[in-house]
Amino acid sequence: MKRDEILATVLRISKDVISDLKDGDIDVNKPYRDLGINSLNLMEILVGAMKELKIKIPADQLASVGTISGLVDEFVKASA
Repeated sequence: MKRDEILATVLRISKDVISDLKDGDIDVNKPYRDLGINSLNLMEILVGAMKELKIKIPADQLASVGTISGLVDEFVKASA
């Protein structure tokens, strides 16, 4: 699966979870916290993305990921 497809999916799910997020507001390189994403929101995003993309990522791989871009990179690696 291509990175831009995964990114679009993660961004859409993020906007569904955090209704205040708008396309122009999302800097994928900013930390989750700066985007208003808390740990519960992040779990909703992760579960939604894993279900929709049909890609599973072990929790230990996600522990050091702090941005949407980093999360997308993990999905790309897991889909290869």
